[in-house]
Amino acid sequence: MPNSTRTFSCFRLNVSFALCLLFVGLGSSLSEAQERQTLHAESLRAPVEIVTDRWGISHIYAENEHDLFFAQGYDAARNRLFQFEVWRRQATGTVAEILGERELTRDIGARLHQFRGD
Repeated sequence: MPNSTRTFSCFRLNVSFALCLLFVGLGSSLSEAQERQTLHAESLRAPVEIVTDRWGISHIYAENEHDLFFAQGYDAARNRLFQFEVWRRQATGTVAEILGERELTRDIGARLHQFRGD
């Protein structure tokens, strides 16, 4: 596959994903003005509060850095799990399983070169 075609294909994938995130974000921000969630987990030293404002921005309130970073990871996974899944599939060469046959060439290249993103 020529480099320009691969670049265009990556661009289309990124634009499609960005539009999906935009629509999901708009839908969730219109449905509720503000969402509050208190986390309680064994890994936390104290309860952590995550407040999502009407624009979909998360604000994390924690008593220490350890809990703050734990809650940040939890919030990222909660809001961006699909993106993490696509990135994992790009690294392992399995994007075609969810996006179809058109991504097969990219998957073959990823598996051939064993690209892991480092």
